[in-house]
Amino acid sequence: MNLHAGGFGLSGLMAIPHIREYLRKEKTTGIILNGIAGLYTVSIREFDKRKAAEVVMDFLETFENSLKVMERTYAGNCKKSTTYRKEIAYCAHWTTAGHLVNWESFRWFESFSNTVYSGIYIELLDLVEKRPLLFSGTAKAMAQASVAFPGLFPPLGGRYVSTTYYTQIPVSFVEDGDTVILNLLKPDASPQNANQILTRVLQLRQTALAKELLSKKKIKTLHPEGQINWDKLKDENFLSEIFCY
Repeated sequence: MNLHAGGFGLSGLMAIPHIREYLRKEKTTGIILNGIAGLYTVSIREFDKRKAAEVVMDFLETFENSLKVMERTYAGNCKKSTTYRKEIAYCAHWTTAGHLVNWESFRWFESFSNTVYSGIYIELLDLVEKRPLLFSGTAKAMAQASVAFPGLFPPLGGRYVSTTYYTQIPVSFVEDGDTVILNLLKPDASPQNANQILTRVLQLRQTALAKELLSKKKIKTLHPEGQINWDKLKDENFLSEIFCY
């Protein structure tokens, strides 16, 4: 019986307390991950919990502006604002290039070893075979696979991207008896333009597909409490609860 943990964008942070509790158990089976939750899990296997938190927070701080645009966090901002201009600049860049940065742009990737950890899998979408798959490899490759967000980095190996953009949470390989952290987005802000409307439609389709896959299996679900936004990353009490410093 496996644990499935992940989430789109920042929501992956909400799965971390459940992941940490699962890893503390003496007897565990497998854990299937995507997104920030995957980066944290590989990091805590490589380092200690404090350094794992540092890796995740450094990732979010390094790519904050890019991720906000990709998540459409700038909804409703004044058209003359700096954030609005960033959104326009990134969208213009994406018309001629498939990614904003290279893998070398995040310094921590080089700190991961070639160790292969058993029982940890990253769920990816294969753009060539047009299907999801489970990936296992070195710690460095697993860390990169976790955050292979289309538009931010080039597809891993030229063909693999995170399933956070497919089903939000990693449920393509769920089986009877598995435990799933039901960490789906609950959008509250109203779309402000056609771009954001299209994003909302895609999110609804992601959620519908995830729920359809889950409805076919007898599973146990865990439900993270509350919602997360970028402002919460400034709250030390919140971060302490997530990372258990």
